[in-house]
Amino acid sequence: MPAPIAFISSTSDDLKQHREQAARAAQASGFFPLMMEYFPSDGSQPSLDVCLSHVARAEVAIVLVAHRYGWVPEGSSNPDAKSITWLECEHACRVRKIEVLAFLVHPDHHWPPDLRENYRLVTEQAKRGIRKEVNRNETKLGQFKAELNRFVRGTFTDATSVRALVSESLSAWKERHPSIETTNSDNTDNYLENLEDENRLIRIKGLRSRRAEPYSFGIDEIYISLTTLTSGEKQGHKPTTALTEPQGRTALERALSERKLVLLGEPGSGKSTFLRRVAFELCRNLRGTRTADTPLFLGERDKRFPILIRAADLAKRLADPDRPAKPDDSPDWIPWFLGRQNAEYKWGLNEAFFRQRLEREGNCLLMVDGLDETPDRRVRERISRIFEKATRAFSRCGFLVTTRDQTYWGDAVLTGFQTLRIGNLEMTEMRTFFRHFAKALALTEAESKTFNDALEDAVNHRIEIREMARNPVMLTALAVLQHNGQRLPEHRVDLYDEILRWLAAAREGKPGRPPADKCLEFLRRIALVMQDQTGGRVVQINKRSAAELSQRMLGGTVEQNELLLENETEDSGILSPVGRTDLKFWHLSFQEYLAAREIASLTETEQIERVVTSGKLYKAEWREMMRLLGGVLRQQGEAKIEGLFQAILSARGSSLPEQARCAGLLGSMMRDLSGMGYKPETPDYPAVLQSLDRIFVAAEAATLDLKTRIEAAEALGNIGDPRLEADNRITISAGTYWMGAQRKKPTGQNYDPEARDDESPVHEVKLRAYRIGRFPVTVQEFAAFLENGGYRARDHWAEGGFGQFEQPDRWEEQGPHLNRPVTGVSWYEAAAYCAWAGGRLPTEAEWERSARGPNSSGYPWGNEPGLDPSRANYNFSGSPGAPAPVGVFPAGHSSEGLSDLLGNVWEWCSDWYGGYSDKKHEDPAGPPSGRSRIVRGGSWSNNPRNVRASYRNYDGPSVRYYYIGFRCAGELA
Repeated sequence: MPAPIAFISSTSDDLKQHREQAARAAQASGFFPLMMEYFPSDGSQPSLDVCLSHVARAEVAIVLVAHRYGWVPEGSSNPDAKSITWLECEHACRVRKIEVLAFLVHPDHHWPPDLRENYRLVTEQAKRGIRKEVNRNETKLGQFKAELNRFVRGTFTDATSVRALVSESLSAWKERHPSIETTNSDNTDNYLENLEDENRLIRIKGLRSRRAEPYSFGIDEIYISLTTLTSGEKQGHKPTTALTEPQGRTALERALSERKLVLLGEPGSGKSTFLRRVAFELCRNLRGTRTADTPLFLGERDKRFPILIRAADLAKRLADPDRPAKPDDSPDWIPWFLGRQNAEYKWGLNEAFFRQRLEREGNCLLMVDGLDETPDRRVRERISRIFEKATRAFSRCGFLVTTRDQTYWGDAVLTGFQTLRIGNLEMTEMRTFFRHFAKALALTEAESKTFNDALEDAVNHRIEIREMARNPVMLTALAVLQHNGQRLPEHRVDLYDEILRWLAAAREGKPGRPPADKCLEFLRRIALVMQDQTGGRVVQINKRSAAELSQRMLGGTVEQNELLLENETEDSGILSPVGRTDLKFWHLSFQEYLAAREIASLTETEQIERVVTSGKLYKAEWREMMRLLGGVLRQQGEAKIEGLFQAILSARGSSLPEQARCAGLLGSMMRDLSGMGYKPETPDYPAVLQSLDRIFVAAEAATLDLKTRIEAAEALGNIGDPRLEADNRITISAGTYWMGAQRKKPTGQNYDPEARDDESPVHEVKLRAYRIGRFPVTVQEFAAFLENGGYRARDHWAEGGFGQFEQPDRWEEQGPHLNRPVTGVSWYEAAAYCAWAGGRLPTEAEWERSARGPNSSGYPWGNEPGLDPSRANYNFSGSPGAPAPVGVFPAGHSSEGLSDLLGNVWEWCSDWYGGYSDKKHEDPAGPPSGRSRIVRGGSWSNNPRNVRASYRNYDGPSVRYYYIGFRCAGELA
């Protein structure tokens, strides 16, 4: 049965622990505790109407009163200056007509002076030398207590005394109300305890250590904070250095303030571990098991009820032939699924309980892990629609979904969800991990230093290691190998090979275990079976089915092989149990790598039939496996990978979508292969890429989805984007235009209801002719500046900043993306590049004229239509979440042929920031000095309001963010 609600009312600062004990007593008695707490008078407290609406949902009210009167809501509805607690009691008994169970502090119990009502008043009067006067609130508190006398059920002392009093009173209340059934809420605590225990440990495979449990570490002792790339922007506000962390990176847990969030990340980026950490912390907050000496991950007051669902488990339940009849996209599937899980895990909670939690009580955080791990596109789409509807049906709950980038883009975008991407690890985060890892292994101080120094040296001096170490799973594997004295690999496929061989060898020699090579051969076949299911990839397999496959390879009985698989989950850890009946690979990338190895062991004819002829190579869930397959084949010899490339190219269609899809896949594979020294010899590859110029034409681009367009453009950039070899500066004719925007006069010049104050007044500007870059300056172009000694040539740095930097921030991460805009450059670096290139940064007036076109339009393409996802790279559902190759939004080009003026990256201008005047200006260059330089245009991370031709932004000239770039301008030749 759904739990009846017990509303708990009290002041906050003085009775926090007492109130928590009352809540635990209510929960143990079968009630759902609901609390509206007192907040300081800083604008953050709920309104009186909100508080009373929550009282109206309750079946019983519990009131705790000590020596504080509490917050007094203002307004005509409260003429007697009654406190919120008093008003809640009146609403409960007079309007709602429910019982009030009141508990007063014992009059003889010692109470700290600073928790009494008159403490702050007396202190303030003493400071000001005023004679002590009667505290009006203290008098009102006495009146309130007198009013409560008829409801008092007992007096309390310390916090522990409250629980027994409330439990006893609620027990008597249930006897008086036999028609209201309660749940066994001890089951709720049982659920939270089990969820906390399930997520308490992180198991790291293949370790030898001094610990009694060598593979398991507390999640709070080994976890390092993940970050997301962010503009620091809050909608309607300008990003400033005060709102952002260094490099524009924000701790991921801060994003949990978003109610509907999709968290995107590459394989091994820590998505699942983050959800486990969140679930663990919320359980500890609700159960009160967090100790004072443990690091604070979430706020102690975050009491959301955690629900963690693996999308693959939900997909499996949805395919159950005995499932009830419901619409495919009904949110009712969620409580039904949780109720079915309850039967398996024996939480003691049923479907009705979860429906009550989600629909009525709310304040749940519903976490869905691994949307990409569901079997196929149709199932992903179905689950996406279920959760879209659930956000409306369970409107008081938060939603957090994780998935890989390519799967989310491809076919399962969640409408209305904010999207964030996990950033790659930086050196500071790697060092933190090294320290946590060494401490968890109980290394001595000398051992820890040797271990940390060796890893840091490898990361600093070997670019291949550094690239792998940016990924948490890869970093963990590198640390395991370093600790175990193994050689550190050069490429991703080498790392997978090393770590899996180590894990397989760790269980060799035990009675009845096959040799490590035989074990890996068997696991390769299981992996490919799971990857190549008719209905789509699966991420878990029935233990019995796997044992039957094992029997065909290794002999013995099915029962013996089932036992062998169970032992494998304990010994090597390559496999992990899922419930009582299923198995999965410890990490999905293990499954993908082993499946790639198995395909690579087939004949060339079998490979082509399995991968190319079947068309499966273009499935989103095969993309990572295809990258790994390319690396494995390259290890076997250049002829192997060349044969696969030629087969893929030969099978491509002739239409633009088919050509672009083929180019995107091969370009993705080249991300690994180029680092392994491979360059395709077949002339078909560059020919395909060079024929992709149509993706930069609006009518042609409209036939492609955004993901394919970007992947194809990236592939073109890898072999040398021919657009970047041309003279890309556009001449803008001399003339006059209207600069700025205003929101006060709809019929006036440059009216824009979104205009901000500093965009006004609208004023006339006359400009001489100038030239400006067709695109923002790209990584490829900036690399030429770097390689030609631009940072060492003082002559280019007349504007300042010489010697302050050595290269753009996150340069190595940008390196593979040659036709993306360069980012992470300060204003000084941008100005130096322009000087080197024979130009300068545009003035703010020149930039806005370029964005408005010759007719002072609202957008580069005109006044209509407005901004939409076909025209710019900004923060929309399904957006790239990063800079995109220049020119891939051709519908947003200006009438004069300029690209990416709105969105993609902010662009530095030459001006200092200052206000506008209403005078006519001729070739304005901004104020003569200032603290911040202008940036314009908005970026990939901004909301539409800030992606406008007139929107002004600014930052210090030394700052460097992953969302700021620039373009060059100059005088006519």
